[in-house]
Amino acid sequence: MKKWLILLLFGLLFISGCSRMKGLQYEKILAEHEIYNQDLNSYLLVNGKPVLEKESIKIKYAITIYANIIAGTGRYFNYYQVDWTTDTGRIDQYYHIFNEDARKRSYAQNFFPYNYVYGSLITKIDVLFDYEYLQQEESVEAKIMYSEDLLTLNASELDSSKFASTLENYQIELIAIKRKMEDFNRFKLNIGFLNLDQESHIDFQSWIVTNDDKIYPFYGIYHYQLSNGDYISVGDEMIDNIIDFKEMFCKIKYYHNSDVYEEYYKMNIVIGEE
Repeated sequence: MKKWLILLLFGLLFISGCSRMKGLQYEKILAEHEIYNQDLNSYLLVNGKPVLEKESIKIKYAITIYANIIAGTGRYFNYYQVDWTTDTGRIDQYYHIFNEDARKRSYAQNFFPYNYVYGSLITKIDVLFDYEYLQQEESVEAKIMYSEDLLTLNASELDSSKFASTLENYQIELIAIKRKMEDFNRFKLNIGFLNLDQESHIDFQSWIVTNDDKIYPFYGIYHYQLSNGDYISVGDEMIDNIIDFKEMFCKIKYYHNSDVYEEYYKMNIVIGEE
């Protein structure tokens, strides 16, 4: 009996201690749409992939977060959290706790590698970073949050003349390749930025449209600070060739100071062979 009492007390003390440990409870992110941050450079990739599931096409999502502390020296990440909201209103979270020199850590983490979400579409993402650095040998602790509403494309927009075949401020390249003996197509997306201020960012979303005018989210890039330079795909996006592609539609929002500029683009999807 005494042994069980000691174990019970130990367990209660352990739970009490854990409840005070940072990160075991998600934080409530109350963020706005930040334009530019000179201390921490962060952006999101929110890529959609249509897959055939029980004779119907559904969307799997991959979410990757990038973060680079620019300010000071001796930089450490302490905690970060990402919340995503779907069209059902449900909010899911991912968090990561670490106290590690930022130089030893990759700035990219694909924490949601092509999974289904509760609902059909992700509509919003909120991000929180807790980090610290040295400024003239003084320790500075900082917390940054930002929020991104994902761009949407409606069926009524597919015939709109606002979608141009060329853009003034961007060069968008979609590389589509079909390799022999593979049952899927490979895609890369590259975006060049022309004459745009580096102290600003873009939100970019593309969709693939099939021959029967079905719309599926594709490459999504949010909070991309132009100080990063041109965007170049690192890996391939692979989509089953049972999906009958026709066009790629894109929406871009360029944020600079208090100004917002929107541009629209579409191109035919041509699958080359390798």
